[in-house]
Amino acid sequence: MKKSQPPTSSLKKSLRNAGCVAGASLALACASGAQVLPPPDPEDCPQAALTAMEELGIDIGDDRIGTFTGYTGDPRVITVRGGSGSIKLATGGYGEQFPGGTVLSCRITLGERVFGHCNWARTKAGKTWPVCFELHDEDGKLGVVRKDDGNADSARIFNAFDVVPVRRFK
Repeated sequence: MKKSQPPTSSLKKSLRNAGCVAGASLALACASGAQVLPPPDPEDCPQAALTAMEELGIDIGDDRIGTFTGYTGDPRVITVRGGSGSIKLATGGYGEQFPGGTVLSCRITLGERVFGHCNWARTKAGKTWPVCFELHDEDGKLGVVRKDDGNADSARIFNAFDVVPVRRFK
């Protein structure tokens, strides 16, 4: 049986260089972090939602303050996840039939910002309507500003933002 020889200096150098390349690739992959999704695709609102909002006296672009449900007290930075979410309209609402406290059912997408397409509303009295609302930040831009580094699974946001009725999701 032949004894294994210690690596020659050229073999050692090749192995060391390969290790550096592999280590650099691993470090780069780790440093890049999880990728965030692009904003959701634009889409038209269903006619039933536009009709319901008109009948309720909800003017397109007439925003209100919203917060994710499940949090009490003063607004603060919270963690949200993509998928379905519930947004509560702050006091004021849009009249008797659509008062403050109405809850919007939304599809939440995590991207460079946190986006929300809300398509159903339920009042405290249990009435429901199809609607079209988007989440906007206080700066008027589509989506809510993230307070973190861009994780694809969750995002940290300030839990008070504009909820805007729209004809078409941007």
